[in-house]
Amino acid sequence: MRVCGTQPADQSEGQSLQSLSMNGCNITDNAITALLKRHYKSLIKLEIFGCHALTAKCLTSVATECVHLENLNIGRIPKATDVCLAKIASNLHKITTLNLTGLNVVRDRAVHHIVKQCSKLENLSLSTCLQVTDVSLVEISTYRTTIKYLDLSGCKKVSDIGIQALARSCLQLRYLDLSSTNTGKRGVCLLASYCYATLECLKLSFCKEVTADAIEKLCKTCKRRELPIISRWVRVQEIMNNCDSSQVDLTLFKAWAAMIMMLVLSNHLLLAHE
Repeated sequence: MRVCGTQPADQSEGQSLQSLSMNGCNITDNAITALLKRHYKSLIKLEIFGCHALTAKCLTSVATECVHLENLNIGRIPKATDVCLAKIASNLHKITTLNLTGLNVVRDRAVHHIVKQCSKLENLSLSTCLQVTDVSLVEISTYRTTIKYLDLSGCKKVSDIGIQALARSCLQLRYLDLSSTNTGKRGVCLLASYCYATLECLKLSFCKEVTADAIEKLCKTCKRRELPIISRWVRVQEIMNNCDSSQVDLTLFKAWAAMIMMLVLSNHLLLAHE
């Protein structure tokens, strides 16, 4: 558990808590109630990822009372409901970072309300939100064109149709995780054509429809030479392992990948390791 706070001018008021991370802790609603009672005005960051005992009522209270929150992580809390998400959308107007990983309740309609009403939102994680489809990407590209970080990994209903909307509108996108989605060659080529100037990290693990020529286009259009081409653009080895031999000459692809890696190393670029 991590705690961060500031001391107010009036020492009698005690410490004012601004940031609290309790990811994976075995806490109940009582702990959050006590937190809100004293620090609801000052809290700007709250991480309670994987706190399975927390109820919808508790999450609704957080969204209703902590109106100054800028960073909220409620991923993997199975009791979250549509009402919780609606309260987040309607009350947390200062939110810049929102993590909804693994919430089955997240659907396109919820994403619509969040991206439309949370005008400062820049970082959004919808990882393994299995009900999210291309419609959500259209909503993001319509209302949150300034999005910088977007995690869609595991959203199997996301395809090149949604990527097209993102690529053409979200031109400040820096990080995009499309691992285990239905992203294919066309989606990657669109990202290469429209987002090459800002995109720093693109993850395509287990996207079996991505082809070698799409990866080559990414590498050619990347103009930010200080960025590691391989590790920050795509995990070449994983894509190579998943490519259908009937679609691409693996021998040539391996040779091409080795050449790119040598180029990276020759420029003293550090490969990112997860």
